Amino acid sequence: MKLLVTFLLLASAAGAQTLVDRALVKFQESGQLAQGGKYDDANRVLREAYTLFDQAVAEDPQAYRPRLLRGINYSFLPGMFGKTAQAYEDLTWVMAHADFANEPADRQELIFQRLKALKPAHTKPDRFPDIGPEVSPVICSATVTITGNKGEIPPDLKAFIDRMKTHTGLLETHTLHSLDRPGMLVILTSWKNKQALNDWFYSDVHQGMIREIYQKPTGAPQTTSGTTQVGIELFTVLAGGRKLGGGLFGK
Repeated sequence: MKLLVTFLLLASAAGAQTLVDRALVKFQESGQLAQGGKYDDANRVLREAYTLFDQAVAEDPQAYRPRLLRGINYSFLPGMFGKTAQAYEDLTWVMAHADFANEPADRQELIFQRLKALKPAHTKPDRFPDIGPEVSPVICSATVTITGNKGEIPPDLKAFIDRMKTHTGLLETHTLHSLDRPGMLVILTSWKNKQALNDWFYSDVHQGMIREIYQKPTGAPQTTSGTTQVGIELFTVLAGGRKLGGGLFGK
């Protein structure tokens, strides 16, 4: 609700349908769809809002208003959407702009507070220091062993995977069932680069699942339908490698 109120207050009073104004309308529409439980439609419309905001900034990178509105609205999105770094960059740029001094005191305070909220997430350490920033794609193999599982994906794990699929920088996802390790599911994901994977690692969705699995008191029931093992391995493609006859991942 705070996000909706913020962008409505900052929308153009004249209602001119610039790229930025259209992006704000899309943000509102996305929020309404999510509140109605239509998450697929909400994510689709939210991606349309991203495109409009980014187009507005690309048309005039030195324009103050597009950077201001993109930064504020992105700053309220959870980390799972992958917009934290962009919001931090936009609002830092806005504060250094001459027009910032002309903003009302409450607007300046809002920007100060949003930057303060973003900074911890923006400065979190690199979880994958051995992977260069130029490596693309990065393939992650996550394994989850669930007692008695016969290859089905439990509803809570499926919901987790569905939310992961909306994360910026995720290229492909495949879920496999191990034949030689009873109860083990293998979730293979391909990421644009390690920054995308880092953003996902620190996202609310991923961190919430880690807390559910590893912070249960001794003797407490396991979540995710009896999880007994969780693991992660990282890979990347070989330079000059070839793909013949199809496969799991695209080019």
